[in-house]
Amino acid sequence: MDIEHAEQRAQAGTMTTVQFRKILSDTSERINGESLVAVSTEDYLADWLKGIVARNSAGTIERYKNTVRLLLESLGDKAKKPVTALTPHDIETFLNQRTKAGMAPQTISIDLKNPHTSFSSRGALQHYP
Repeated sequence: MDIEHAEQRAQAGTMTTVQFRKILSDTSERINGESLVAVSTEDYLADWLKGIVARNSAGTIERYKNTVRLLLESLGDKAKKPVTALTPHDIETFLNQRTKAGMAPQTISIDLKNPHTSFSSRGALQHYP
């Protein structure tokens, strides 16, 4: 399917965002040899953790690993989807779970900051809160 046909389907409401991304990715690969496919949130965060080891203390790394583990648990199956599928609602759900678990506001603030550092430093998400 070409982009014009995709646009017509999108305007008619018969095309999902996932389908549209696939067409854009295929078009990009055909034109410049690069795919637009994003890695899973799980893989993205694992790669980020590997990259920060040399720049942080052991205690900081453990805090980051714990936050990532908790976030991935909160996401459930969505953690295996592309990192671009992550929404502000997903992060709010995670923070609300931490609040309900009785975590202190400062801890929750750190829980928000840790993955935010990953996403913002690497430009992964435009809409991370």
